[in-house]
Amino acid sequence: MLAHADSLRSAGRNVSILSDQTDWLDEIDRRTPFANHFDRVFNSFYLHKSKRDATIFTDTCHGLGVDPGDVLFIDDNIRNVERAGSVGLLTIHFTGMGQFPER
Repeated sequence: MLAHADSLRSAGRNVSILSDQTDWLDEIDRRTPFANHFDRVFNSFYLHKSKRDATIFTDTCHGLGVDPGDVLFIDDNIRNVERAGSVGLLTIHFTGMGQFPER
């Protein structure tokens, strides 16, 4: 997935993460750096709300300076996908790498 993120960024796309994590996400990045593959990393730990609250999606869009309809949100949790869609984001329910082309 990091190669996909890098490819999209090389094409001029903004590629960001919205993660429901604790500060453990920072520890993961220290051990296995990944954040540098993304324009922004939004962590629910610091946002003080999770993807169970649909306003996190509009807050994230605001933080990116984009309209919800200009954002593609991909998640493996169908409820998160539904909440993101309910506030206007384009969505994909991730079910496996076969959904994405090799390059």
